Amino acid sequence: MTRGEGVSDLLGSPMKFLHGQPAMFANDRPAQFDLIDYRLNMMHFGGAYLEGVAGETEGSVGPIRFDTTFRPSGDALRRWTETVATVARVVYDDGSSALLRAEANRAAAVTLLEVFPHVALQPRIDLAAPSGGKTRAAVEFMIANAHRPMGTDEIAAAAGISLRSLQAAFRREYDVTATDYLRSIRLDRVRQELRDAEPGLTTVAEVARRWGSPTSGASQPRTRPASASTRASPSRRAAAEPTSVP
Repeated sequence: MTRGEGVSDLLGSPMKFLHGQPAMFANDRPAQFDLIDYRLNMMHFGGAYLEGVAGETEGSVGPIRFDTTFRPSGDALRRWTETVATVARVVYDDGSSALLRAEANRAAAVTLLEVFPHVALQPRIDLAAPSGGKTRAAVEFMIANAHRPMGTDEIAAAAGISLRSLQAAFRREYDVTATDYLRSIRLDRVRQELRDAEPGLTTVAEVARRWGSPTSGASQPRTRPASASTRASPSRRAAAEPTSVP
């Protein structure tokens, strides 16, 4: 809320809106609000999309419920505010590519899950990791299609495994989500382009945005996938097998 006053969730846990402090609306039931001379800046997430990101990053299954009484402060509030500002620049820029917009959407969803307390309404399910061959097929598909937007459901289908099996496999074998692995591949492409570019003819920001990052380091995963004798790192594999662009 940036103007006026109001109270949220009158039928559940009523909370007064505070200027400059974000709040979650009830997402699993009807809700009523009392608003006076107000202005609200709102960000909408599709339920299925947010559940999918929660499944990738947390291993949860199905619907999630947020604490509508929570109000972030300190570092959490700064993190949310910075993410919203970065995402807004991408969304309102008509020149933003589909890949950059997809990365911005995911960045907002990940930050939302990290900042706002929530619980999964179904227990987490960890499945046995699929064979290395199918995991490798998923990696090969990501390398060949890193230049375009893609979701984990498409990656799983290309590898011939279920989405939950894909998520479990990457957590166990690489200690990252499949999406973070894909982002590491794209970062390798950024580095390669910068190494090959003629001095003065391109900028880090231009190359980073082309590969889905608003800034040069914004999309780097917290943990890099580890190399193994049977699994080349993204940079090595990309060098050995060039991307095929239709």
